Formats: sequence, C-alpha cells, structure tokens
Amino acid sequence: MFTSEKIKEWLEEIEERPGSAPVIVQFIANRLKDLNTWNEELRAENIALRTDKRVDDYERQIAHLQYQLDLIKRQYGGQFPQAEQLETADEVEEIEMMSMLIYTGDGRIGRIELDLTDIEDGVTIGELRGLPGPDAAPRLLAIPTNEELLFLFASGRIATCSVAGLPIQTISTDEPFDWDTAPIPNSPQAGDSLVCLAPISRLALSDYFVQTSQRGFIKKIRMALASSIMENHYIGTGAKIDHDGPFALTLSGKDENFVLVTRDGYLRYTPVEVSPHTIVEAMRLKPTDRMTSAFTMPPDKTLLVMTQLGKAIQHTGDSLELVTDLGRVGVALYSKTRRDAGVRVVGAAAVAESDWGLALHSNGWVSLHSVSQILANGTVPVEWELSAFTVFSSGESTKNTKTTKV
Repeated sequence: MFTSEKIKEWLEEIEERPGSAPVIVQFIANRLKDLNTWNEELRAENIALRTDKRVDDYERQIAHLQYQLDLIKRQYGGQFPQAEQLETADEVEEIEMMSMLIYTGDGRIGRIELDLTDIEDGVTIGELRGLPGPDAAPRLLAIPTNEELLFLFASGRIATCSVAGLPIQTISTDEPFDWDTAPIPNSPQAGDSLVCLAPISRLALSDYFVQTSQRGFIKKIRMALASSIMENHYIGTGAKIDHDGPFALTLSGKDENFVLVTRDGYLRYTPVEVSPHTIVEAMRLKPTDRMTSAFTMPPDKTLLVMTQLGKAIQHTGDSLELVTDLGRVGVALYSKTRRDAGVRVVGAAAVAESDWGLALHSNGWVSLHSVSQILANGTVPVEWELSAFTVFSSGESTKNTKTTKV
C-alpha cells in the first residue's frame, strides 16, 4: 500500500504545514477506496476460478484460438506462416486441387475435384441430372480443397466442416450424376434449409462477419464474438421483415468495400465500415427482387456479372461509385427494356484475368471458362440458360492450360 518512507514524508509535511493535513488524509482515503475495489474484484475472480466458471471461459477462448491457428496453418502447408506471408496472403504451396461445390436448400452437396494442372477453357466437365427447378435453384462455390466451410441455415443455425471431409462425386459427359444420390453431410432440421456455404479459413485475419439477407439487409458482427457464435452454433438470420431470410455470410477486413448484386440487375458498392452492427436495409429492393451475390471487392479487381443468357457485364474497381448512404435503390447494371424482357443475374464476382469461371446450365451441364476469354468476348457460350455461375482463382498452376472451344 504505502511505503514507510512515504508515510514519514507525509508526517513531516503535516508538522511543517498543518494546513496540508486534510489534503493528505483525503488522498489516503481515496487510495484506500481504490484498493478496496480492486480487492473485491480479485476476490470475485478467485471465487469464479474456484467454481470453475472462469476456467471454463478461458478454456473455451483457448480452444477457439487454437481452432483459428489450425485453420491458418492448413493454408500454409501445415506450418504457421511468417508475418510477410500473412500480409500478402501468399500460401506456401501453389493450389493444385480445387473443389467445386454444388448445393441446394435440402442440404445436398455435390463435391467435384478439379485438377488445376490440366484444365481447358470452354470444356463441359460433366452433367447433373434431377436438379431442382428455378424456385430452388442450386448455388455454386469453388474453393481450395484445404478450406474450412461454415454452413449457414435459414434459422440462423451454423455448422462447420472441412472441404476435404465432404464426399467426392465423379461427373462426366459420359456418366451423368444423379442429384438425388448426392449426400447430405449436415441435414437441416425440420422446417429449416441450407442457404449458404462460406469459406472461413481466414477467420483469425478478419475483422468482421458481414451477414446479408435475401431482401438486401446487412449487418456486420465483430470478430470478438466469433468464439461465442461458433460455440453456440448460432449467428442469427440477419433479417427483420416478413418474407426475408439469410442469404450470405462473408469474412471482411475493416478497410474493405462490399458489393451487393440482385437478381434483377441492381448493384450496391459500399465500405464495410459504414455498415452498422445492427440489421439495416443496405439496398432497397423491389418486392419480387432478391440478392444473388454478396462479396468484398478489392480495388484492383474487375467486377464480373453474369446473366442467365450468358451475357457478361464488367466494371473495373475504380469505375464503381462507392456510396456511403444506405437504404437506397442500387445502380442498374442494364436497361429496363432488358429487365422487362426477363434478363436476370445468376452470379457475380470480383475477378482477375487469370481466374476461371464455372457455369451451371439449366440442363445440368457444368462448363469451365477462362475469365480472360469471358472479359474479351463478353459472353459465355450457352445452348440453354444458365442457372448459376461462380469464379475461382487458380494461382500460377494454370499458366500452361489449354484453350479449346465447346
């Protein structure tokens, strides 16, 4: 508390100047009050430790941190990366295997592995039979096989699984794959449905979860809450009006910008920082419109939007208008005439010319396309309409890939 030298100093001060005594006494009283408060806090913490409550909290926090570290090491050949690698996001090894995931609301997931050392532009890689109709159209995701997935359900429930833990299906043009036989690795509960698969390996390097709803509402969640969210297997729906529900969950840094694209061809480009921690309407949609894509947009990438007719719409990052006010109608990507004619968006992504696109056609065909060719031609060749479209980065592994025509 107080050293003997300090006490002696105070006594001498009082003897020489008696008027200072009240000030010194008040200082000692305040100090004793602070010490008593700290003592009570320490007592409460000791009680919590003795009852194992605080120990359980610490163990949960440690387990979550270990989980995040394991996810990072998985991306860097099983070793923890150097600081420079984390800053540049450069993995230790080139990506050679990519997993294409096709999933539907009933929880069925088809996983098809793509060997990136030998891929061709414009080739049909296989056929899926028995896919659901337009009202329950499947979604596409292409990610490295060493990724971790978060399952988001319509109820707000979540689950996690590694991509490598999902069964692999084989498809080809000679042997179509029957969708009814696709596995359900995490079955939705009664009345629930699977709405999104989100890669989360960079959880520890992100600042927020950004959650978007089907009707254009948005909410960001601090990563400090990730431990509780993962432990409780629940993140919420991110929706606040009738006939709405969760659409996507994305990891984001605090300085990143976010893109929202709707099925009717409207765009919203906004900084993540302006999004609140409560659910708000980020983009005003017409009653029949729904979200089709939500993702972060690096300034050096190109925005690629694909319609069901195979028409590609592109905008460079610096040509997009960054808006900070929420709740307004988005920017129209094409004319009202085309919209009234039935043109609809089936997918959008931030792309580089070295990337590759995967297109799911309404007849079940799955085709592979070089993004550089899509940007040059402005189209993806189609005989049937497209049901879904996604893009993936192949790194340096595809610099010697072939180019063929369908």
